[in-house]
This record gives sequence, structure tokens and C-alpha cells, in this order.
Amino acid sequence: MTWEELKNALTGAQTTFTMETDQKPPIFTMEVSGVTSTNITFTCLGGGANKKVFRVKVAGEDQTAPQWVLAVSTAQSPGTTLSTKDIQGEINVLSRLGENHILVPEPFMSSPGDKDNFRFQINIGGEYEPFPHPVFIEEFIPENIEIKKLGGSGKAAFFEETVFTQASIGPDQLKRARGDLEKLRDYLEVSPQTSQSNATKTWNDFQVMYKKTTGEVVVIDPMEPGPGRYAEDPGTYIAQWLARIDKKLAELEPSTSS
Repeated sequence: MTWEELKNALTGAQTTFTMETDQKPPIFTMEVSGVTSTNITFTCLGGGANKKVFRVKVAGEDQTAPQWVLAVSTAQSPGTTLSTKDIQGEINVLSRLGENHILVPEPFMSSPGDKDNFRFQINIGGEYEPFPHPVFIEEFIPENIEIKKLGGSGKAAFFEETVFTQASIGPDQLKRARGDLEKLRDYLEVSPQTSQSNATKTWNDFQVMYKKTTGEVVVIDPMEPGPGRYAEDPGTYIAQWLARIDKKLAELEPSTSS
């Protein structure tokens, strides 16, 4: 199922979205009424205060078919605006990054200029009357390592403590990661995604995902520029990661690395 087909199946659907708060962590479930409920299931992968992300599984679909997640606004009333802004903001940034050839989940790479088409609405109810919630679909990336959300030594040591420990790590993966990080570093130098604050370029909620099989570094879950949570200078981390990748490559290929 393509993302467009999934969007068409869900657009305007009547959906129940519930949270079992007695579970630690809480369990979120989503049930879609009508024909789609017989062959599509949704499993919550996590999320923040304003958004939850659900793994979409289509019954009987070949494992080689595209795999998707559904990002859902968790607004509790029609008047809630913050989660709507977060959803649209994330779409805007992912689309902008895709347009600049920075690796992000599909469909934002193959159709980056189509940001007005990415967002749609489903009617979600639960303990309240159903009302339209903004949502979008993006690629599910298996076999990944996701960066720790908060700053500090966890991010700085991302490659040393998590990526380099993988049994599958090799020169090809590291060279691909280095190329993706160099491209992201160069983009951030001139990008509208960055903003000047105390002479430091900042990114709100900087997160990446490392693909174990290929070494690709994918930007995920971004926020729009401006004051916000987790604002930081990603250039610091990228420089540290590149230095550590070069050091690791020198160990793996002592006669060819540079």
C-alpha cells in the first residue's frame, strides 16, 4: 500500500483513540471504523505531549511493500492549537529538508514539494465527541538506532556508544554516515532551519536515526525554527561524530582512510 492509498483509506474516517493510563507507560490504541478496520491495525510506538506515532500494518501485505507510520495530533478538544501547529511544523521542516536533499523519511524525499498534500484529517473520539485531528504518514524505518532525545553526553557519544558497537558496522556504513552528516553540516550553515541566538545556530529538538544495514543517517521528528524545547546547536554534535567516524575508519582501514 502506498502512502497515498493509505491516506485515501483513512481520510475522514471515524476513529476511536484511547489511552490506558493505568499502564506504565500508558498504552494508546486506535480503532478505525468501516472497511479499513478489517485489514489495517495501528500499534503505538511512542510520542510526546502533542503527537503520537502509530505503526501501520496491513494484513496480508508482502513484507517488501512500503511500511508506514501514522503521526497523530493528540489534541483533546477542537480548540487546541499547539498540537496542530506541531504537526504542520514537522511537515514543513521535513518537506524543506527533502527539497534540499537531506535524508528524511519518505514520502518527504520523493515528493518534497508536496507539503500541502501530506497533511490530512481523521475524526478521532474517545471520551469526547469525534472531531478532525491533523495527521500525516511517513516511512517506518526498521533496523535503526535512534539518538537519545535529550542533550549532554548521550548525544555526543551517540556513535561511540551505540553505532560502533553494532556487529554489522563496517567501512561502507561509516562512509555513508559520514557523507550524510557532511551534507547535513553544510546545509545547516545556510539553512532557514537555523536561527541566530547569541551568535549560535540552533535547531529545535534535533534528532537523527542511524540505519544499521546501510549506515544512512536520517533526520527525524524536527520542530519549526524559533524558541522551543531542546533548542541546541547541532553543529557541535555533528563535528564530534565526524571526528569519531574518521578515527574509527582509520582503525578499520589504516592504509586507505584519510
